Amino acid sequence: MTSVIAPLALLLVTILGAPNVTVLAPAGSVNEGAVAVSPVNPRICVAAGIHFRTSGLTVETFHTADAGATWIANGAVPVVGAFTRQWDPVLVFDRSGAAYLTTVGATADDHLWTILVYRSTDGGATWSGVDAAKNTAGRTDKPWLAIDTSGGAFDGSLYATWFTFGNAGHNGMHLARSRDHGATWSEASTIASSGWPFIATGTDGSVYASYYDAGTNHIAASRSDDGGVTFGAPFTIAPERTFPAGTIAYGTSAHQMAAGGGNLYVAYPCDSDDAGHPPSSVCFTRSLDRGASWSTPLRLSLPTQESGLPSIAVDKTNSEVLLSWIGRDASSDSGVLWTTRSRDAGATFEDPHPVSDNFPAHFPAGDYNQSASFAALRLAMFSDTDGHLSVARLSWAGDPPLPDPPAQLPRRRSVRP
Repeated sequence: MTSVIAPLALLLVTILGAPNVTVLAPAGSVNEGAVAVSPVNPRICVAAGIHFRTSGLTVETFHTADAGATWIANGAVPVVGAFTRQWDPVLVFDRSGAAYLTTVGATADDHLWTILVYRSTDGGATWSGVDAAKNTAGRTDKPWLAIDTSGGAFDGSLYATWFTFGNAGHNGMHLARSRDHGATWSEASTIASSGWPFIATGTDGSVYASYYDAGTNHIAASRSDDGGVTFGAPFTIAPERTFPAGTIAYGTSAHQMAAGGGNLYVAYPCDSDDAGHPPSSVCFTRSLDRGASWSTPLRLSLPTQESGLPSIAVDKTNSEVLLSWIGRDASSDSGVLWTTRSRDAGATFEDPHPVSDNFPAHFPAGDYNQSASFAALRLAMFSDTDGHLSVARLSWAGDPPLPDPPAQLPRRRSVRP
């Protein structure tokens, strides 16, 4: 098993049996894992998860400089203003190697919620944060984060989305953007009246905001071609399905979206067949025309298993599409992390294979997990029911070696306001 070295000689040991799986939180109570790989040096990666403490929720971060052979635990991210509680982490890197983390932030009395965005310029060892939502009225939840790496006019722009509820007139999906590496953020704009948002950027600099459309009971999205200032008419991606409590796909809208090679890819929970029979499955669809039309969905998980919590990533060095999810036999409380990939832009996928050993999976175990892929380094986050947050390194025969680190970092570009 891979060992994990943390400060003060704290040794975090792997416990799931598979040699490619590292448990970042052996004491438990940590889930909803986020992860990102640096495009400058893919040996540098960052991870995060929600730590459920008796004193309140915090987001804990981890970093590695050797592609996950060892991970260093950093503890909780710094408090920003009065927002002493944090949850729902998401991670990205920009083209210069700076890492960004978004979380929900809340005051100790739970009176005020907001969206925080942190930045790290030392490979995830330290973080500094700002309030990106500027105390939007209502409860802010389910944020996501994306960055433009197109090299175009808005290269380096950060886009944060979230859902606001609990305040009439302010509910819905919101978006804020930053043109100065997360230092300042625009006023939030409303993209849709429904929730569970997701955000992705295309290779041409377009911005795609997806969400659960409660009016049509579908996953829908809109596209911006001006750096997130305005968004066009929404388009429908796939039907939405609600699953009962106690299932892996519990709830609704837990889809994920990725962009690469000019295409859009979406993974989402679905029924096991066209007749709507259980158990829940993981489906995939793609668009080759910027969201105008979508392919017939593919069911990627095993038909005999209950599956959910899909995560998706695209390797921008080779356009490989990576999917991971948790599956379990319907009569069992033991789950396994599964994965598959496509090397033809999502037209076909290889047979899925298990990544981890069995782990306790009587759910819920968080609402989402994040995956990351760059230069054939593939990482997928997951946790068991007890909150043993883990990261799996996914590999296939014939993978190339990681590229050598650069002699110097690339210089940053300025972006349009």
